Amino acid sequence: KILIVDDSMMNRTILTDILEDNFETLEAADGIEAIQMIKKYNNELSLILLDLVMPNMDGLEVLAVMNRSEWINSIPVIMISAENSPAYIERAYELGTTDFISRPFNAYVVRKRIANTIMLYAKQKNLIDLVSQQVYEKEKNNNLMINILSHIVEFRNGESGLHILHVNTITEALLKRLIKKTDKYKLNYNDIATIVVASSLHDIGKISIPDEILNKPGKLTPEEFEIIKTHSQTGADMLNSMTEYHNEQLVSVARDICLYHHERYDGKGYPTGISGDDIPICAQIVAIADVYDALTSERCYKNAIPPKKALQMIKDGECGCFNPVLIDCLEDESDFLEKELKVNSSSKRNLNDINQITNELLIKNKFSVSNNSINYLEQERIKYEFFASISNEIQFEYTVSPSILTISEWCAEKFGLPVVIVNPFENEKLISLVDKNAVNLFKTKIEATNSDSPVSQFTIKINIDNKPRLHRVYCRTNWSYDDKPKLLSIIGKIVDIEDEHQKMRSLEKKVSTDTLTNLYNHNHAKELIQTMLDKTEKNYALVIFDLDNFKDANDNHGHMFGDSVLKSVADTLTKTSRAEDISARIGGDEFLLFIEYRDIETLKNIISRIHKKLNSINVKNYNVMISAGIATTEQSGYNYDYLFNDADCALYYSKETGKGKYTFHNKNESC
Repeated sequence: KILIVDDSMMNRTILTDILEDNFETLEAADGIEAIQMIKKYNNELSLILLDLVMPNMDGLEVLAVMNRSEWINSIPVIMISAENSPAYIERAYELGTTDFISRPFNAYVVRKRIANTIMLYAKQKNLIDLVSQQVYEKEKNNNLMINILSHIVEFRNGESGLHILHVNTITEALLKRLIKKTDKYKLNYNDIATIVVASSLHDIGKISIPDEILNKPGKLTPEEFEIIKTHSQTGADMLNSMTEYHNEQLVSVARDICLYHHERYDGKGYPTGISGDDIPICAQIVAIADVYDALTSERCYKNAIPPKKALQMIKDGECGCFNPVLIDCLEDESDFLEKELKVNSSSKRNLNDINQITNELLIKNKFSVSNNSINYLEQERIKYEFFASISNEIQFEYTVSPSILTISEWCAEKFGLPVVIVNPFENEKLISLVDKNAVNLFKTKIEATNSDSPVSQFTIKINIDNKPRLHRVYCRTNWSYDDKPKLLSIIGKIVDIEDEHQKMRSLEKKVSTDTLTNLYNHNHAKELIQTMLDKTEKNYALVIFDLDNFKDANDNHGHMFGDSVLKSVADTLTKTSRAEDISARIGGDEFLLFIEYRDIETLKNIISRIHKKLNSINVKNYNVMISAGIATTEQSGYNYDYLFNDADCALYYSKETGKGKYTFHNKNESC
């Protein structure tokens, strides 16, 4: 496919006519449309024909975006323009355009230059793929030969064969954690790969130790231990003797590991007694990996020590002194290692790691690794679009640089948005779907993620048909493999949970409210009140109201009439109390009110007003009479049960001394 980018329909038509016999063409009317098309058809594009002067986003701006996103490394661009100023042409070449064709042009020349450019890039891609595959094969073969050699030593030592694999795994985990924790040691992924492979050779010098000492089941004598200690220098000497490979990084790193992996951070190791960061970091890491695996693995002379205990022994210095930063790394990775080593981790380097290493090598030589899986990706795209179309969910992908949001086709159709949105945070129609708080919340949640904890979920409200509906956002951030990872993109989905939320609220209301009066029931009111009592020491009062002679109303007028009386009391209690007060039906003909007050005189006025209103209720010529008991936190404290019991005691006193009145509980007097 060739993408033609030009704001003139006539120019696009001319180029399409020239190319349609040999190529499939796509068209974009300006730079923004071009970015959207590149985003959509990235791996399918063989070439871009780009105009220089266009509205919204010109050709140079498109090239700048392609540089930031690294599309320019895999998609050739030919600039076609009537603007032939040397300054513009030079800037276009600086930004990575492959060729520049001035208008007016010869159709034959255009076809040939396009064909030549496509062929050149195809050959380069094949070459890069070949280099990548060769690096992978070389890495695989190196690993194989080194593991065979190191296993010969290990089996001679009577071990299970897993020690080397475990040391590889631990070394790799510690190195990856280390580069996230500090940039002090200037390590990259190529260095990590080399150190992991070289760690397999850490004990190669043991090949020179006599069997009777190497496999002795009991404790070594001082003389025998001195012989064992020579394996560090012997291993280094063996690698030093390979004079033709002295300049190879792998040999140099392996030599350092062999020689120094028994040194300790405090200088009390062997063979040289160096200390601190004078010990090469590769040897420091293999040292702690070697010790950790030795502790947690079974040996002929000991049982395996549980990982947590082994970690504590290392932290306590029982196995020598190690770099504190590496101990922190080991602690950070301890859960992962415990699981990984249980399944006899094979420490083999997967293709993703190889691609990362190859990418680093090729970048140094001004190349980039091409995507060799277009067919697979196309199938994944089709599958993604199908599931997105039937799910009625908002699925999205956001890239940081360039700032582009891609949404599912269902979402685009639902909200009248384009599938690809450049600079989405500046898109007024998109932003109008959510409130400002939702945008800020999204940014805050994303900033809280990192490469170790990339998943986040939260709720926001989105306007659907001009009505806000609750949605849950599920998203995952993707990070670079740099020493200090950078946020690259975000993928996720947004699910409408408004109906589910409303059903839950309805259920909660049924559980928490009295069905007759719509006031809180006693259990829920008790929970709310105790929560308020626990949070603050403000002045509160709890009032219990009881209908006097209510049994007569039921007996004389029936239970339906009695229900209407209870509803009238509930309505009056709601209208005469404040929004922040808590009112509830305790059960039967008893009600509760929980209020905050400033001073006792204010409280008395509030109670008097509410009590007067309640006692003025008349339902079909039936005059309601209500007694009440009041307990305050000043008298009864901040425990709900104490407050309730004291208010109940005061209510009993009111009913026993005449009814239709209210009484304040006083701890110094009997109710």
